[in-house]
Amino acid sequence: MKKFSFNLKALLELREWEEQVARQAFSQSVQAVSALKDKAKRVEQEKDAICQDWDKTHSQSFSRNERLALNAAISNVSRVSEESKSALNLAEKKREKALLEMKLAVRKKKVVANLKQRRLEEHQVEALRQETIEIEDIYNARSIERSGI
Repeated sequence: MKKFSFNLKALLELREWEEQVARQAFSQSVQAVSALKDKAKRVEQEKDAICQDWDKTHSQSFSRNERLALNAAISNVSRVSEESKSALNLAEKKREKALLEMKLAVRKKKVVANLKQRRLEEHQVEALRQETIEIEDIYNARSIERSGI
């Protein structure tokens, strides 16, 4: 009986490798989005902390210099906040792109894996058919032999 061999084994291995690379890229993009979300949250907390610190230390009145310093600190944190939000938006777009690429890689691998499965099933059916023919031949040969004796 002939052993099953899949001619497209190299293609299947390539598709599996592509899927693994796509999964890694997606994982990295998810981690990047998570890190940027944490950074944005820390920046907002820092902004709140600046205002609370100023409230605690300067509860009576503000001088012009103190007001300018507070405005500068808040505008600096606001700028950093905007930068982190734009970086987060970009990272989320990259994550979505990586997700689509991963889905495509999974689909491509599945196509080849399904083809391999169908060919294996066809091989098994053919092997079973050949085995049945051989058994029938043996049975027929023995019955001819018995009837001839």
